[in-house]
This record gives sequence, structure tokens and C-alpha cells, in this order.
Amino acid sequence: MVQATVDGRGHIRGIKIDPEAVKQGDVEMLEDLVLAAVAEAQKRAAELYQAEVRKLASGLPSHSSCRCKGPARSVSAIEELVAELAKLPGIGRKTANGSRSIC
Repeated sequence: MVQATVDGRGHIRGIKIDPEAVKQGDVEMLEDLVLAAVAEAQKRAAELYQAEVRKLASGLPSHSSCRCKGPARSVSAIEELVAELAKLPGIGRKTANGSRSIC
């Protein structure tokens, strides 16, 4: 009856309400349906985002196995990760870049 659309950051981009939900006249139920639709859309966006991050980060060295003394060793892998993250809906290159700590 209610569908919410969110971007990669979980920000609401659209709400669709079935006209039948409005005809019933139960405002409290409609409010609950909107909240549930938004919460589900945000949860799904977060799950997709985390899945993409895990997939992209799988090629990076783990923190515990990193023996480097500086950032030079993994710069290209991080640049690739930033470029891929920047492709996600609602994520710009500046946000994807985030913290640059390697070891």
C-alpha cells in the first residue's frame, strides 16, 4: 500500500501511496505504513551498501596483516575502492574518499 524509495545514503527520494490506503480514512494506519516502508527501504539501502563495501574491500589487505610503514603500498587499491564507492547512488567522490588511514 505504501512504497518508499531511498538513495545510497538512506535519504528518502520518493513515497508512493496506493489510493486505496487513503480511501480507508485510517490516518494512524497510513502513518504506520509510511514509517514501515521508509524503515524497510533504509534498511535495504544499508544492506546493499554494506554488501558492496565488503565486495570491494575484499581485495584490500587486512589491518592485522598490514606490515607497511606508510600509505604507499595500498594506494592503488584504495583509489579503486573510492572510485567504485563513488558510483553508488547518493555517494559522491568526496564522501567515498572518507578517511585515508591504511595501517
